[in-house]
Amino acid sequence: MLLPREYTPAVICIALLLTATAVQARPHSDLASFYSSGRVTASGERFDKTALKAAHLTLPFGSIVKVVNKRNGKWVVVEINDRGPAKWTKRTIDLTHGAARVIGMVKRGVVPVRLEVAQVTRPQLNRAFAKLARLMQEREAAEAALAEVTADSTTAQQYQLASAVATELTRPLATVGNVFKAYVESLVTPAGPHVRLTCPDGTPFPEPLRTVLRRAAWEFDGSVEVVSGYRSLAYNRAVYGNRRKAKGRYAGDASQHVRCRAADIRIVGVSTAKLHAWALHQPELGGVGRYRGDFVHVDIRPRRAGRIVTWDWRGGGRKFARRHHQHQKHARA
Repeated sequence: MLLPREYTPAVICIALLLTATAVQARPHSDLASFYSSGRVTASGERFDKTALKAAHLTLPFGSIVKVVNKRNGKWVVVEINDRGPAKWTKRTIDLTHGAARVIGMVKRGVVPVRLEVAQVTRPQLNRAFAKLARLMQEREAAEAALAEVTADSTTAQQYQLASAVATELTRPLATVGNVFKAYVESLVTPAGPHVRLTCPDGTPFPEPLRTVLRRAAWEFDGSVEVVSGYRSLAYNRAVYGNRRKAKGRYAGDASQHVRCRAADIRIVGVSTAKLHAWALHQPELGGVGRYRGDFVHVDIRPRRAGRIVTWDWRGGGRKFARRHHQHQKHARA
């Protein structure tokens, strides 16, 4: 299926996102139609019926969606830039005429579709291509300097990854995705030698937690420093000052750090308030907290009733935890 040349970057990105990191895509089944609009869409862009765009009720503008026609298996990748269709129609997405033609639904008008929503938006994809371009420009310098930096394994790894990304661009897309994923993972680093980025048995952090850390590096275009990751029960009790609670228990024994489901993170140049606000909207997280340090706490505890638990202990005395949810008011835990 041939697509316009200007659309090629989106196809490459969606292939990377939905093959190399398919676990992050959110599949849905819905009805789709196509529509005509006024001169300007809800996002402020000029409406173009030939562009591969779409209107959706709730997805943020810039979201990248793969739309698969269930009747014939044809698919198209669109960007959300408008709002609609009307709720009473029982449809979730409206495509432009150009996108509808690609998946062969113009004659039928309404067809059942499967939607695969990428976890990154168009602005984030644009930054990804900028990073790739920068890495390609550094390829020659990386190859020349690699032999001189073997004493520094961290620097050597970064040079190898930079060179590998440029080299693998001519290979299958899944391979490119894996290499670029490795590059993003290299941006997640421990803040000191005492920090462990693995669980007690030596396995990496759970994938949902790693996904959030990688996404933070991607979103803020900087290295994510893990101030604290997994903590043993004895070490965690020392952190809490070995304070006993009711029934002979110690404070902090229920910490998500002990269960290898939490991390305290910071990003140089990013305010703690901004990082905290961003963390509240990550679907994998079940708890987000702030302390008196320059970091935020994130964990993947299960959400109860679809709510994320948040707290703020910066005032010196313990403040009640509160729950945060898009459709619920804040309440005490």
